[in-house]
Amino acid sequence: MPVPPLAKRRTALLDQLAHLADEVEALRQIVKVVPEPLLSGRPLPDDQSIKELYGWIAQQDADVHRLRLDRLLAEDTPRVAEVDQAALLAERNWNAEPIDAILTTVQEERARFVRFVQAIPATEWTRTLDLAETRYDVYAYLYGVIQANTADLRMLGYRLNDSLSRARR
Repeated sequence: MPVPPLAKRRTALLDQLAHLADEVEALRQIVKVVPEPLLSGRPLPDDQSIKELYGWIAQQDADVHRLRLDRLLAEDTPRVAEVDQAALLAERNWNAEPIDAILTTVQEERARFVRFVQAIPATEWTRTLDLAETRYDVYAYLYGVIQANTADLRMLGYRLNDSLSRARR
């Protein structure tokens, strides 16, 4: 299967990144009927709550992805560290915030991140950064962000479905 031209890949990645905001909006009505204890509760002590999972997505857009891409643009192949999810989540108490505000934050941070990525000149998308033992250009890095978001949204879907089932009992 041939790889699409770079301009088409760039457009597809930007569209997929922006789609997260649509997903959040689509789930807003479902999330509103989930009781608060189920939104902020953790199924297991090391799991994140539904609120924390949404907060994690927002924090990555605000505090991880953009900073990494800033470094990619400013440095020759910067080496960036893996993110400690627990430490990043500990910086903000997502469980204390109303779910509607969290969902709005996710949408706002994603919109900022998409605008930032859109402003990266196409000629810079082949620059690279090293994360763990892997080298990523902007295309590959964003593809990874999208894959991680897909996994996070799948987990949220399972958790919301389970929470709704519990709430109806």
